[in-house]
Amino acid sequence: MKRKKLNGSTARPYRVRDPETMKQLVGRNYSDPTRALDGAWKAIHWSPVGHTLEVINIDTERLLAQYKRRIKGAEIYKGK
Repeated sequence: MKRKKLNGSTARPYRVRDPETMKQLVGRNYSDPTRALDGAWKAIHWSPVGHTLEVINIDTERLLAQYKRRIKGAEIYKGK
């Protein structure tokens, strides 16, 4: 079942991206913010130590959360 676009918005506005290169992760486009946060959480655990990922809404350009990989896990910084 396809989700319709509403007023020029995209069907999957929540994206996971690398803030250093400003590139989105391939296949990490979500329609639900909870699923986007879970997807970023899974992706950060496979990243090297010191790597950062962001979850953004491209319709509103709002930062939802930022994850930073540490030696023993990951830190979460919530957006506004």
